[in-house]
Amino acid sequence: MSTANSIYTVTVAELIATGTCFTISEDNITLEGNGTTILYANNSANSYGILVAGSNHTSLKNMRIQEANASASPQINKPAINTSGGTGPAALIK
Repeated sequence: MSTANSIYTVTVAELIATGTCFTISEDNITLEGNGTTILYANNSANSYGILVAGSNHTSLKNMRIQEANASASPQINKPAINTSGGTGPAALIK
């Protein structure tokens, strides 16, 4: 998501990604999940459900984020959200 001051809306009930599902790279972005389930890092190391990279004032709303492997079993060593860089609030989860 690379357009600052934008609202992005998920329109599917479930997203499955082999790596990081979403990368947010600009300021003032809202990701509205509409109740979706995000399954990320399916057989992939160093991946996240959502990567907030060097951006500020990000809002994540109404979603479930779960790390899964090929059998959809959760692993505890991969964070769902990674925030790096930027100043001020990196992510607000509602």
